[in-house]
Amino acid sequence: MRKADEAQGLRRSPRPTRLNTTGNTAPDRLGERVSGGIEPGGPTGSGELSDGLPVGEEVVATADPANIGRHLSRFAALSEPGPGVTRLAYTRLEREAHEVFAAHMLALGLRVWRDAAGNTLA
Repeated sequence: MRKADEAQGLRRSPRPTRLNTTGNTAPDRLGERVSGGIEPGGPTGSGELSDGLPVGEEVVATADPANIGRHLSRFAALSEPGPGVTRLAYTRLEREAHEVFAAHMLALGLRVWRDAAGNTLA
């Protein structure tokens, strides 16, 4: 188990499961780095995660309400003034929210990429 997993209270299930990965395709530029450590493209469809674990392996996490609240507050702060959260597409606030998400996922040891629509995934 990776130290990042242990720090987050994650443990691997003794019974890994596999997902059907047929039909997944690899992007042309898989692995190319872009700003903020985010890679374009996505999973290769090979059935393996970046650390060689089978896709679909179960991971059990314990939630820390205070930690969740801190993360939600951080994203809520990236909003236009007023009630609720307003973060328009293609604005500085949206880009910053994507970078905050990517930084957190990278700190957990996950691979981060952007799809063709501009969504940040891990």
